[in-house]
Amino acid sequence: MDIRENAYLLCKSVWVSPVRDRARATISGLNRVKDGALSHSIDRGHFAYVARQQSAQFLGYLVVDQRPNELDPGLSAALTSEERDLLSACHKQMRDLNARCLAPLVDRLPAALSALDPYGGFPYELPAEVRCVELMPDSAMTCMAASFAGHPAIEAALSSAAARQGAVVPQEYGKAVWAFTQELLRAGPLEAPRFASLLRTHSRASKERVLVRHYCSLASVRASVAILDQLVYQAVLEQKLLCLGERHIIRVEMQTHMGGKGLRVVYQPAEAEDLPEPGNVVLVQIPAQPGVSLPVTVERLNVEVSRDFGETVEIAGREIDVNLNPYAPLLAHV
Repeated sequence: MDIRENAYLLCKSVWVSPVRDRARATISGLNRVKDGALSHSIDRGHFAYVARQQSAQFLGYLVVDQRPNELDPGLSAALTSEERDLLSACHKQMRDLNARCLAPLVDRLPAALSALDPYGGFPYELPAEVRCVELMPDSAMTCMAASFAGHPAIEAALSSAAARQGAVVPQEYGKAVWAFTQELLRAGPLEAPRFASLLRTHSRASKERVLVRHYCSLASVRASVAILDQLVYQAVLEQKLLCLGERHIIRVEMQTHMGGKGLRVVYQPAEAEDLPEPGNVVLVQIPAQPGVSLPVTVERLNVEVSRDFGETVEIAGREIDVNLNPYAPLLAHV
């Protein structure tokens, strides 16, 4: 069973968790504008909107709660102590899952920990006392971690680590992985990143290229863990991923390059259907491939209204491979 299949099984275990209903109700309540106490409800809705923009699942709400004025001076709402305790407990278990998945790599490259942590860029520390909840059963987390240990980017990162010269401090790792990730995102899902030119001027065995391979492998592992976190979070909110079916799709453009398998999809949303947000995982049914639904991580979204089609949504994203890696072709090219 591959990593993606194990991730889906982990999500199914979330569906039957008694914690799920409380977590879902908490997040839904924050995002819903109620008729009564309208002013307070709107404030809470704005709080939730800023939290979602962090693309950090449960942590997004905790960060905004802790530093509201830094993120939006207009924020006035805050979490209740009960909401804060529950979201902190869920986030703590997500971090535990990440630590288990990353252990085979971090045990041998401890300096890379902060660079691999999807939540490493957020200046937030969990309270010293956080109660334990079982959003995910321990057995399912253990199976997930065992599967993740076979991620090909882990071996690629370890085998290319010798290209580093001298001791590398965690901050240097973080900056390098962040730079490669940002270059991939700036290029967008349908374009190769600029560092592709380096590969044409250096042999595969050169130190320069091996170093690029090292950091790209780390970026791939980090992206896979981030997508695993997002799948678990979406399993809390819904039992099915949003599926863009053939009857809704107007146009699909696909492009494979060293930075991933990119897609641009234009579709008409169903009535009262929630729109995806950057960071969400959706399924895309390709009209030319009946029965095939590709898991895609959304990077960009645009909504337009036209006379011919009414409201249309355009998303751009990358296909997620069996290792939850949106940058899978990188390993073959670098």
